[in-house]
Amino acid sequence: MKGAMDMARKAKLPAIEIADWAAADKVLGNVATDRACLAKIQAEADAKIEKVKADAKAVSETISAHLAAGLAALEAFTRAHEADLEGRSRKLTHGVLGLRQTTKIVLKRTVEFVLGALRARKMDDCIRLKEEVDKEFLDHYVDQQLAEVGCVRKTEDLFFADTDEVTL
Repeated sequence: MKGAMDMARKAKLPAIEIADWAAADKVLGNVATDRACLAKIQAEADAKIEKVKADAKAVSETISAHLAAGLAALEAFTRAHEADLEGRSRKLTHGVLGLRQTTKIVLKRTVEFVLGALRARKMDDCIRLKEEVDKEFLDHYVDQQLAEVGCVRKTEDLFFADTDEVTL
């Protein structure tokens, strides 16, 4: 078990030390090459995945159509022979066929009308609301107003490394 855990750990690379701008430029070049390599690997993987998906779709279309036809025929047969069911289902050699009772709410009017009627009857518990803080809109307020509602504007410098394109 210990060997498997050792293999699962990532190899530790030595720390990269940068003494001057020339060394930083060299590391930046390595970063550009690494990004290009990763992009190439990802592109090749994506192409393989798309091919596998296309192959699977081509093979599965016939099976999916056969499955849908079989299920439609079984449903039609079961509904036509509902009187033969033992309760709501019937056990067969390869499984069970039956009818499950389900209930759903159907809106007979527009959503706007139903929402208005629910509000008028104080049935607010039947209305879904997803409330969340809109940080982008909060950015329009001054710091004092932000503080009054328990927020603070935080400004920080984010590192970036824009590399020139590398052709492999």
